Amino acid sequence: MALINCKSCGQTISDRATKCPYCGMELKAQEQTPVVLQKSYKKKSIFIIALIAIVIAGIIGWLYYKNVQEKRAAEVAELENLLTKGHNYFDNEDYETAYQAFHEYRTKADSLNIDNKNIGEVAYFEGCAAYSIFQYKDAFAAFNEAIRLGYKNNDIQGLKEDCVTEIVNQADDYAEANNFANKLLEEEPNNYIYNLCKAIALDRLGEFDNALKYYKKA
Repeated sequence: MALINCKSCGQTISDRATKCPYCGMELKAQEQTPVVLQKSYKKKSIFIIALIAIVIAGIIGWLYYKNVQEKRAAEVAELENLLTKGHNYFDNEDYETAYQAFHEYRTKADSLNIDNKNIGEVAYFEGCAAYSIFQYKDAFAAFNEAIRLGYKNNDIQGLKEDCVTEIVNQADDYAEANNFANKLLEEEPNNYIYNLCKAIALDRLGEFDNALKYYKKA
């Protein structure tokens, strides 16, 4: 049984009544108007709104995830293209442009969490390119980074030591060269080249007795 409103007096009565008990109006089936149950309607409305909100949130989340993935894929593809260009420049002995390409690759790759082994190899080539254009400090930094990232190459330690020798030999500030050698010796106190560079720096500073000690170690 449902409740309806009497069209005459507006009172709530049964839908099965043929006559309004309040005003006496005769009722016909087509004249009966169902009462809207407000609470039930509100519950359904809240449920529908919540469902729509969940669906919209899901769509927005999926679109955001898709956008992030597409953006990363595009950035990775751009990086790979940059790396290919770097190797092409290197093979064609355009070392300055190759150095810039490799350095840019490493800088951007850090933010994308590219595999460290791959970045280590790029750092090695970056160092080789910088070494070829006599940028020994940049080359040293790149070789150091390659070693730190676990890249292994038979030539890398020798190239790194060559850079150290050139940095010290070309230094205008001998005190700075001495400090540079000190930092290297903290990591590798028995390294022949580092001790030699320390001795050269001290020799140029006029500290001949101290220089002699490091010449002997070398």
